[in-house]
Amino acid sequence: MNIIIMGKSRCGKSMLANLICKNLVGYSKISLDYLVMTFKKVFGDLDLEYYKNKESKFTQFVEEYLNNCIYKDNNCGLYYVLEGADLPKETILRLNKLNNTKVIFLGKTQISPKDFFDEIRKYEKNLPTGGWTKKLNDETLLSWCTDWIKKSKEYKLFCEENGIDFFDTSINQSEVLNDILNKVKDNS
Repeated sequence: MNIIIMGKSRCGKSMLANLICKNLVGYSKISLDYLVMTFKKVFGDLDLEYYKNKESKFTQFVEEYLNNCIYKDNNCGLYYVLEGADLPKETILRLNKLNNTKVIFLGKTQISPKDFFDEIRKYEKNLPTGGWTKKLNDETLLSWCTDWIKKSKEYKLFCEENGIDFFDTSINQSEVLNDILNKVKDNS
């Protein structure tokens, strides 16, 4: 089964994608952030619009690319874990209908912005480079945490309305991610 993991920053998307690829044979990770960085570097004149959560040439590329990966590589026993922050809802709904594909959203809805901020600053200390959020000043990061929690609540409602799995990583994130991994194992 191909897995698409969506959600705002620092909710565990990359960690879950890495867990799946590390623990299940035949999975390959595709990071939307890495695709965006590559496209911006190589094709800087393109207006990617990825972070604006609206359909664009980039989201069309992602959808077509994943379609090709799923249908052309499916006979080889290869599966993909696509992880990223912002694909338009229409794109998500279409991807969720693809054969042998599961969309999962991660978010934080049961945590205060200050606690989320503290969690991120603690997490950064375990990273060799500190991660990209380390470069943000405290006021900016706290504001972003507030926005990410708000967006997570919107994602949760969207998931409930459309029968898509939403997992809250506000509390015991590692345990939640391992539970998701076990569910994926059971469905593989």
